[in-house]
Amino acid sequence: MKDDRRIERLYEGLTAKQRASLILRLCSVADKQAADQVYDSIPPRQYGPMPDWETTRDLGSMWLAILYWGMESWRHTAAYVGALGSTAAADRRKDLAGAKLARSQMETAQGRLLALDEVLKTFLARTGLDAGVVECATGAAPFSAMQEHCLRAFAELNGLDANEVRKTAGVEAFSRLMPTAKPDKEYQSGIESLMCGWLESCLSG
Repeated sequence: MKDDRRIERLYEGLTAKQRASLILRLCSVADKQAADQVYDSIPPRQYGPMPDWETTRDLGSMWLAILYWGMESWRHTAAYVGALGSTAAADRRKDLAGAKLARSQMETAQGRLLALDEVLKTFLARTGLDAGVVECATGAAPFSAMQEHCLRAFAELNGLDANEVRKTAGVEAFSRLMPTAKPDKEYQSGIESLMCGWLESCLSG
């Protein structure tokens, strides 16, 4: 009983931002009971039975930003994978013009995905969340993490040392999977402005 009351007091001492962040973390590890306990600790509004608006606002704004980031990540991942397949198909046909166009499309998608990685770093720093929470909510991982997974899988499949492949990336089939673009700064600025704009009104503690 003493421990329960101590935990309740800890929850009561959280700011709205901290409480919203903790709820999302607990949801990401499927700890519904603990998430409900934190949610129940939200103080009621003075003028009604509803939970305090600051915490529910923070929770909603973080959740909206996470889902938007996931939508953009999946959109450009689909474009990247499609362009990668088109590049390989054009190469087989020895269609130089088609291969050049597909590579350009692939680099555009890479630039957007790399930009989304940078946006995510800013978002996580602002909210106190981690990438695992975002991946659990959206199924989308940072592009850099996806590249690392591809590198390890490629090395294992071909009996190569992952560190050596990382140094050279000289195998043509694998080199296509590696980022050849830079983060698209204009796109990054737009997405970051939108997501952090939602947070501006929410980061109250």
